[in-house]
Amino acid sequence: MSFKDEYEALFEENKDLKDKVELLTQQLNANDHLLKKLQEGYELHRDRFAKLMEMVGSCSRAFSIELNMNDTFGWACADSGSLSVFDVKKVFEVYLKHGHVTLIAYEVLNRDGKEEPAHGMAKDPSYLAAKAELEKLAHDGTILFEKFYDRQKAKE
Repeated sequence: MSFKDEYEALFEENKDLKDKVELLTQQLNANDHLLKKLQEGYELHRDRFAKLMEMVGSCSRAFSIELNMNDTFGWACADSGSLSVFDVKKVFEVYLKHGHVTLIAYEVLNRDGKEEPAHGMAKDPSYLAAKAELEKLAHDGTILFEKFYDRQKAKE
């Protein structure tokens, strides 16, 4: 008896089981397709990041990336923030997990938490997760080192 014959005989007794196996197979194929798309997106971001780091790698300590923060902290508010070149790599890792809200959370920390984003963003779960992760990095001086250094000096 061939494998195909055994397969057909097994499912002949229980057609419900055959339908479930076929449905699971379709779902697995769909998940494989989704996983491939996610990997392609990650590789695209990784490649863009590598190019950015190559571009800014030889810049001086004063170099930063300006972030457009228009309408983030208030309606009709033209605003911007600065992302230190030294923080780009760590912030980008958080960005890959939580998306664009990471940049907003970074700027809130950069402003010493004195301003929170408008429009209910401060309650967004992705924003809160990104902010918590960035706070840990800022607390130990991994990012926003100048502020970390200033806090250490103030303690002395």
